[in-house]
Amino acid sequence: MAHLARLTNLADELVRSLTPSSLSKSPREFKQCKDQALKGIRSQQYARVDQFDVQAHYEGLVEKFVVLHREELATALEIRLDELSKRSSKWTPEILFLFLSLSDRPAEKSDVKDLELLKPPPSPPQLTWAEIIADDPLDEEGVWDDIDYAAQSSDDERSTKGRHRSPSLGSSPPLTPAEVGVDASPSDYIVVPETSILDGIEDAQFWREGKETPGKAAESTPHSKSTEISELQAIREILFMLAGLPTALFQYDERSGIIRYVPKFRLSHAMVDTFHQTLDSFLRIGTALWHLRLFIKQQQSIPLLQTFHAVVTRRLRDFDIRLSTISQRLMGHDKPIVVSLIQLQSEISSLSRNLLVLARLVNDFALVAETQPFLHLEALYQQSSEAQMVGDADALEFFGTLFFECLQTYLRPIRQWMEMGELIPDDKIFFISVMDRSSEASNLWHDRYSLMYGNKGRLHAPTFLQPAAEKIFKSGKSVIFLKELGNKASHNSRVDTEPPLTFESLYGSDEINLLSPFSEMFNTAFQKWMASKYSFASTILRQQLYDECGLWDMLDSLEYLYFSRDGTIFQSFADTIFEKLDGGRGVWNDRFVLTEIAQSIFSTIPSIDSGHIFVRTTTNSKGRSVKAFSSIRIDYTIPWSIANVIQKSSIAVYQQTHTLLLQTYRAKYVLRKLALRTQKSTAQSYHLRHRLLWFTDVLHSHLTENVLKPMSIDLRQKMDKAEDIDAMSSVHENFATTVQSRCLLSGNLAPIRQAVVSLLDLAVLFADTQAKETKLSASNTPVEGQHQVSPSRARHSRKLRRGQTSTEDAYSEPESEEEDYDAHSDSDIGSQGSYEEKLRRMREHFDKLRYFVTVSLRGVSRAGGETSWEMLADRLEWES
Repeated sequence: MAHLARLTNLADELVRSLTPSSLSKSPREFKQCKDQALKGIRSQQYARVDQFDVQAHYEGLVEKFVVLHREELATALEIRLDELSKRSSKWTPEILFLFLSLSDRPAEKSDVKDLELLKPPPSPPQLTWAEIIADDPLDEEGVWDDIDYAAQSSDDERSTKGRHRSPSLGSSPPLTPAEVGVDASPSDYIVVPETSILDGIEDAQFWREGKETPGKAAESTPHSKSTEISELQAIREILFMLAGLPTALFQYDERSGIIRYVPKFRLSHAMVDTFHQTLDSFLRIGTALWHLRLFIKQQQSIPLLQTFHAVVTRRLRDFDIRLSTISQRLMGHDKPIVVSLIQLQSEISSLSRNLLVLARLVNDFALVAETQPFLHLEALYQQSSEAQMVGDADALEFFGTLFFECLQTYLRPIRQWMEMGELIPDDKIFFISVMDRSSEASNLWHDRYSLMYGNKGRLHAPTFLQPAAEKIFKSGKSVIFLKELGNKASHNSRVDTEPPLTFESLYGSDEINLLSPFSEMFNTAFQKWMASKYSFASTILRQQLYDECGLWDMLDSLEYLYFSRDGTIFQSFADTIFEKLDGGRGVWNDRFVLTEIAQSIFSTIPSIDSGHIFVRTTTNSKGRSVKAFSSIRIDYTIPWSIANVIQKSSIAVYQQTHTLLLQTYRAKYVLRKLALRTQKSTAQSYHLRHRLLWFTDVLHSHLTENVLKPMSIDLRQKMDKAEDIDAMSSVHENFATTVQSRCLLSGNLAPIRQAVVSLLDLAVLFADTQAKETKLSASNTPVEGQHQVSPSRARHSRKLRRGQTSTEDAYSEPESEEEDYDAHSDSDIGSQGSYEEKLRRMREHFDKLRYFVTVSLRGVSRAGGETSWEMLADRLEWES
């Protein structure tokens, strides 16, 4: 109840202090506010911490220290908790809870030695009476004497003495402390300045208004308002202006960016116009230098511009030192010397000649420095080349040194890319960027990184480095590729060091040889610098691909699988498919069955991993036509490292070549299995079979012996000489393109390829026609003891009589425009007329297609210059 009454009083005071006095006159509203405040006070959730829970936490912390073998921490904490329990107050649990909340892994980060820092510094020893008496004895003379407060003070005596001595200060030198003595007054230390020196300083300040030149009286002349200065004073003002200091003779106009002279000053011994023309020559130099000084005051965020900013600052500092040397030479002598503005003009022009060119370069690229921060590198490179061509050794050394100092900063991202394969984040000067960081490993070389190009298709790099950009790009990708392969070797493990790339390394410390072109010498030095990094990574990568990744074995596997390198194994695979097709049991092109067949047959080849062979098929089968084999695609899984060399586009050529070989084997297979032993087997059928076999043999020999075998050998030779993956990929891509062209698989040779496929289809059609005639002959020959024909044979006979066999249905299917070169005639060759008429039409069709293929090959051979087409055309013209 006491607590509730206290809360009620507190709520009453709170409402009275916060509400206006008019509310107290309304008891109802006042009571509502008071009840609301009381409700909020009573429902507050910030209760006191549980002291027992805090104690349990600290006991657990002590046990944790002991378990983690931090006994010294546990002992120190336990001792202090015991001492705190003897001096606890009502706020002790809250304090300990606060320490627990602020702690951060005390078992790992705490150290007992840190407790020494909490100890207060030792207090100085207390002062004792013995020490006081020892410093100031009580029995000293005069300590206990009475003091006459009415007597004159010592300060009065000193001031009196000072007044007596003051008249002699002006004529005598100041006294030393020893001469003054202990009783000297402050006025004894005053040094009276010499008025002649002060007057000389005031006379030298000629820029003050109304002040005349020393020793000259104002005259009533047209130039009476001007101020005459000496030539030495003018030189001093000019040197100040060139050093960027404020002067009285010149004014800085920040709005227009130029410096003007003050026309009221003139030389006493020269005409005003002559003096002003001389000042104009200095103003041109001073304005250019002023722009350089404004440039170095700007803040730069890009490292390359920061480096350029620093080297310009150093050159200006060197120039200022030379100005100080000139100033000291002209004004640092006690004896008068001869000075000349003309001589100074000649000397300053020689000193500032290179700085004036540098100022022009800075002004030229000031507006595009943020978007193209390497333009000043190109300008310095060009200026160095021009200096060498005109034979200016001083300018060549000046701009060449500037160029190489700035180049060192530009080489940092290049060095990091070529050695570590890393890019600096948010780098605005490098010409390589990440194109697709999430790309697959099989596309790492070609798709993950790319060169940066500007809006006009220009590489985002200095002109003098663009010829080497591709090599730099490949070197970094080689390092990244090695990291992906798990090769931890880095460029730092090399024995040889990076060759220096400085102006001294090009021209040496002796006299500069102006006969050697700067661009040629730089290119030679930069190529050596790059070779120290490029050859290392590319050599190791080539060895990894050849030896550990199995590039040669992969080429062997592809040749065995797609190019029929071993004809016996390829024939076995093809015959198995043909038997399933001719057997007519179920689906002959089931992809699971074909995959099992391919894995079983090709597993005998050591270089092939049969588990990586998969067969894909499509459902749009074209019956017994050789075009049905275009629905079969054999896939062979290639490791990601090799897939960067042998790309997916090349695999499509392998598959097309495999399809054409399979079609050729199919035509040979049906012709080889054909037996011409019936009564209707005439000379015409023998002749047609012979011509078809001759054509398939010529085509097979052309594909395997004239195209695939020599080109595979040439591929290995070129691949062995390739320096990097780009070269390997380019060699293999050219190989695939040439194979596609020589095997008549390219798009522009589609009519010839379709005619060849029609000839192969003609072989299958001839075999099927011959088989049909054989069956008709067998069905028309009476057999002893046979009195009836089975229903299935009767139905088959009726189909044959109507000329509607399944083979004919296959050849009468409509084809696409691309594949159907002679579909209009293929459907009529073996479906109508007698057996002899069918053979005659087949022979005519064969001659027409062979002639078309021969003439077309000669035409494209003359246009494209491909000798293999001419050879094939010659062989097709041989008399069979």
